[in-house]
Amino acid sequence: MKESYEQGGQIEKEPRELKKGEEGQKPDHPPKEKEVCLVFIVNGSPHKMEARLEWHLRKAVEIALKATGNEGRPLSDWSVKWQNQALDINKKIEEFHFPECAELFLSLNAGQGGQ
Repeated sequence: MKESYEQGGQIEKEPRELKKGEEGQKPDHPPKEKEVCLVFIVNGSPHKMEARLEWHLRKAVEIALKATGNEGRPLSDWSVKWQNQALDINKKIEEFHFPECAELFLSLNAGQGGQ
């Protein structure tokens, strides 16, 4: 993993993005205790990443949107759902108790498409 996201003198590791074709598979190695595998479905395409439990969900969403080329719109235009429940991106990932490789759906809010 490459290092980035310097905060308060501390460097966090950027999540490892899995290669094309690994979408339906779990990571090759077991996740570290403080990480969870998340699969963001953006415009029908999966993006798998390892996210730190102490991150706010907002950070993982920003990374997923950037990685899928969907960073042109503000975060307020997007909704994040897991098991048909809207999620608060200002909460820490650990608060959701996601299972390994949980599928989170990122979609534009109703009425936002095409504007």
